[in-house]
Amino acid sequence: MFESKKYNMGKNQLKFKISSVNFIFNKVNQNSRDGFIALISAVIISAIILIFTVTLSYSSFFVRYSLLDSEYKDRSMALADGCIDYSLLKYANDSSYLGNENLAIGSDSCFIRPIQVSGNNFIIQAQAVFQNSHTNLQVTFDKSSLVLISWTEIPNF
Repeated sequence: MFESKKYNMGKNQLKFKISSVNFIFNKVNQNSRDGFIALISAVIISAIILIFTVTLSYSSFFVRYSLLDSEYKDRSMALADGCIDYSLLKYANDSSYLGNENLAIGSDSCFIRPIQVSGNNFIIQAQAVFQNSHTNLQVTFDKSSLVLISWTEIPNF
């Protein structure tokens, strides 16, 4: 008849087989958990690096605009300085010079406000705008010796 010796197992053999299968299953399951932890760690590290890179690139992008605004302010200040120097020269050559004129310096221009006399001093005010960067200078000189008394930038006239 049919021989069942091959498939006939004792209790101990069956327990050994079941514990072997459980060990292999647990080992595979442990490897899956380790792989999951490694994958999540890689995703988190990549996200942190991406956030750091984006933050750094944005900050350098905005620094560029700050530097550009600073350059525009320097140009505006130089333009107003040129107007003050021009009006001082005009006043030194002709003491009846009253200001109140637009002055073209290269392709840019500035405005010299009317000269104000205050006792022994006279005050020259100049306004220059370059690329929406404004400079308002007010300079005070001694009327007789043309010695500089004060040179200040003011918010507005």
